[in-house]
Amino acid sequence: VRSHAVQLGLAPEWLSKMDLHVHIPRAYVMQDSAAPGLAICAAVTSLLVGVPLKPKVAITGEVTLRGAILRVRGIKDQLLAAHRAGILEVVLPESNRHDIEELPPLIRNDLTLHWVKNVDEVLQHIFDSRPPSIPPKAASDSISP
Repeated sequence: VRSHAVQLGLAPEWLSKMDLHVHIPRAYVMQDSAAPGLAICAAVTSLLVGVPLKPKVAITGEVTLRGAILRVRGIKDQLLAAHRAGILEVVLPESNRHDIEELPPLIRNDLTLHWVKNVDEVLQHIFDSRPPSIPPKAASDSISP
């Protein structure tokens, strides 16, 4: 969010007044993963720009400090759960693309999947209405630093 403050319409002064770093350690519980990292990043971005997230979009992925989206475990189970809950649009890491081969074709065909490599690409899919400073999605566009 910090690297895109101007594009997101955030006043530059906020950079000197706020620093937020969320770290949720996995500890020894192997079933936990970093999958909620991207959803937390999306929620914080939504709060800061004052634009709600789409209510029927699931988000999963790990985010690095530089905004790269990393592979997570359990994609098949997450997609099955989203489908069962009636959520048919999902944002997930590009590096997990091969994991959908395990999904039954009927479920795979019901889902709209947005494959992302960095946070810039995520912003194009998650907002209920577009913040004024985020340009419409183009085939190869993403917000540059």
